[in-house]
Amino acid sequence: ELSKAYYSLAYAFTNVDDAKKEDEKARDRINEIKKGYYFTGREFGLRALKTNDRFGRATESGANYQAAVELVDADYADALQWTASNWGRWGELMGVTKVAMDIPKFKAIVERARKLNASTNFGGPHRFLGAYYLKIPKFAGQNPKRARSHFLKSIEIAPGFLENRLLYAEYYATYADD
Repeated sequence: ELSKAYYSLAYAFTNVDDAKKEDEKARDRINEIKKGYYFTGREFGLRALKTNDRFGRATESGANYQAAVELVDADYADALQWTASNWGRWGELMGVTKVAMDIPKFKAIVERARKLNASTNFGGPHRFLGAYYLKIPKFAGQNPKRARSHFLKSIEIAPGFLENRLLYAEYYATYADD
């Protein structure tokens, strides 16, 4: 729940960011605040995941991270989703080159959330993957068709959840110039 709360705090600054576009110092300060909230949300999410004994032991022993994520069970689908969401948003603000080593980790986390419960957070794993497949560089696997498919799946899962449609418009429709 703390991971979700920190995501919400950071996300609340979205409209503030839009209102301050002309003021570069204010925008930079807001982005620093958002980075802090997303990073903290990621950390609380990882703490929650480590309460899963199998995942906790695997990561503490230095096991392959993607393999360790596969040990997490369905009771942790929300924690997986919020951890990945915070990590992804933090990475987006930091820039791909600074978080390149983290990409396989947060992608594995959200893929596990999708496998365990694709409807968690109103189709959150699909919404995340929609943004992911548009935001990563082409050399790293950018795939607009997959992005669109994931966004549409999130809308299918929760048609009344506005964020699914909003992010589809913000990411995909902007990309496709639609």
